[in-house]
Order: sequence, then C-alpha cells, then structure tokens
Amino acid sequence: MTMDQTTQSWNTHYTRTSSVLLYPDEQLVRMLAKNAVHKQRAIDIGCGTGRHVKLLKEMGCDIVVGVDISFNALARCKQTIHEYFIQATTQRLPFGDSSFNIAVAWGSLHYTTKDILPLMLHEIKRILTSDGVFFGTLRSENDTYITRGRHLGNNTWETTLPDINGAVLSLFSFDEVASYLQIFTEYHIGLMERTVLDDITKKLSHWYFYAKV
Repeated sequence: MTMDQTTQSWNTHYTRTSSVLLYPDEQLVRMLAKNAVHKQRAIDIGCGTGRHVKLLKEMGCDIVVGVDISFNALARCKQTIHEYFIQATTQRLPFGDSSFNIAVAWGSLHYTTKDILPLMLHEIKRILTSDGVFFGTLRSENDTYITRGRHLGNNTWETTLPDINGAVLSLFSFDEVASYLQIFTEYHIGLMERTVLDDITKKLSHWYFYAKV
C-alpha cells in the first residue's frame, strides 16, 4: 500500500462515528500520573480524534501537539479541542531536535511494516529532550482479533477488519519490542489483553511501555 493509499484509508476510517474515542486509555492515565507532566511540552503521535491530546492538557502540560496522517481525524479534533494539530507521518516529524519532553504513540505504531518501525522510533527519540519520556504501545503476537485478511509475512497483515479494511499492521513478540526499544537508555514493558464482548475466542493484545531518552 502506498502512502497515498494509506492516507486515504485512514481518512475513510475517520468519517465513521465509531472512530471517535472519547475517553483516554486507563493504562496511559496511570503511567502519566506517575511521571511529572506539569508544565511539560508533549506530542501525541497518531492522535486520532484527540482523546490523549485532551488528557495531556488536563494533566497540566503547557503545550500539546497532536499529529496524525489523516486530515479527517485532525478536522474532528479541531471541532472540540483547542490545541495544535499537524498532519504528518511518524517517519518524518516536522519538529526540531529536542522539541518535546513527552511523546505518546498509543495504538498507532503497529500500523506499519516492521522495517519502518526503527525509523519511527529514531524520529521520536530525536524530537525528545535529553530527559524526555516516550509512552507507547505495539500490537502483540498474541492478538487474534485483528489478524484477518492477507498475511504479508513476518507477522504483518493487510487486514480486512471492516473498520480499518486495507490497513497494514504488524504484530510483535516481547523480544522484538525489547530489541526495538534498545535505542533508549531505559525502558519498561507490560502486556494488556482482553477478549471481545460475546466472542471470548477473539483476543485483543498490546504491549505497552515507557522509555527514557
């Protein structure tokens, strides 16, 4: 899938009412609460409809920027959230070195092939200050919900899940996640899992982590 096709796929996704997530992820709330975010500069990468942009602002960040590849997602954000929103890809973030103290990429980084992920992580590290902290997730190889469609090899899929039909995504083992995060001086990894309501044979599984520059 080309970049134009990927952008169009996500633009279509964000025309659906189901794409609007109103409440922040509970695990991210917990992790941010343990870190001093007051008066910090923060960025939400792959911000979607802005639930974590709003969270970061409510937790006391001075400046919060939301970035997403989808124009429609950002248009939805601007209807209700008065912060900064920029259309961009994670591989090429339009910010100078050491621009932010906090970076969040929650539920977005696994929408790529595995060869692209290191480029994303190096770009995130580049825009963080020397004491910066990165909070993120990657889809776990234990996930049985999203792996429907065409297998492209190396646990990378072009999914036919109706809500994100055609999206390319990758699933990761613990060892893979740990290997990718070695560019940071310190990192901590956990696992979040739940079944689908009324179908306990389908499992949603994510690695969650925070890493320090």
